[in-house]
Amino acid sequence: MSSQPMTSSVHLITSRLRCTPPQTSPTPKPYLIHTTDLKDTDYRVKAHNLDPTAVRKTISLGDLSGLTKLGVHLTTIPPRSKSCVMHWHSQDDEWIYVLDSGPSGAVLVTLPPGEKEVKEETIRKGDFLAFPAASGLAHTIVTGDEEVVYLCSGTREPVDVCTYPLIGKKLLVDRTGGEMWYAKEDSIEGYGAGPLPGLRK
Repeated sequence: MSSQPMTSSVHLITSRLRCTPPQTSPTPKPYLIHTTDLKDTDYRVKAHNLDPTAVRKTISLGDLSGLTKLGVHLTTIPPRSKSCVMHWHSQDDEWIYVLDSGPSGAVLVTLPPGEKEVKEETIRKGDFLAFPAASGLAHTIVTGDEEVVYLCSGTREPVDVCTYPLIGKKLLVDRTGGEMWYAKEDSIEGYGAGPLPGLRK
């Protein structure tokens, strides 16, 4: 039986973005960054591409220090907001360490694979969250009356698929070519029986 390749027709893609590969600079990057010396203008305030209400202030410490295999971000989520659209990664490991959460803490919202009901857990300063690649555990952080500050990091595998189960979309990331595509799950055809060779199961 012959397997069918995954459909890549342009009409299946809802949007296309640029993903800039890490650049090698002739000027050595600093191995020590004093984060207390950073100014507000050093940070970016951005909303998630799929949800304008998910706003965060962030700076990429990994890019500043020249890391190419890891993304490392110092991030602040304002009160009554959320960190991102609930998601999980197929190839990239991801972790979060909570630096400050205020007296009331924040809420970690997760959706285990195969489940329909989300789970809510309080997280506080000092908590460590780990989301291994291909775990299928979708997640986001929702803030209360106080802002939340955390350090987060993730691997930068050559190819990754980020799944957003609650909105039926996927983000296809190709770091070898520096491009990303959003696609609707109901418009993607499977490769056939079994996983693609060389990808994590």
